[in-house]
Amino acid sequence: MRNRKSNADGLEVVFVTDICEVLQVERQTLYAWFRSGKYPFLRRIGGNRIGTTRGELKNFIEGKISKHK
Repeated sequence: MRNRKSNADGLEVVFVTDICEVLQVERQTLYAWFRSGKYPFLRRIGGNRIGTTRGELKNFIEGKISKHK
C-alpha cells in the first residue's frame, strides 16, 4: 500500500488506489459505492479525496462493517 498518511486523529488513511487494490475492484465501482452512500466507511478525506482509515477497511474485509441498505 502506497498512499499512507495520518489524519489529525493519528489514524492511518488509505486512498482509492490502495482500496481498489485490496478489494480487487475497479475505480469506477469504488466511486459508485461512494456515491450510493451504502458504504459509510468511504468518505471524503482532505477535501476532495475519497478514502477510509486502515482499521475501517480491515473491518469491512472481515465482515464487521457491512453496507447500509
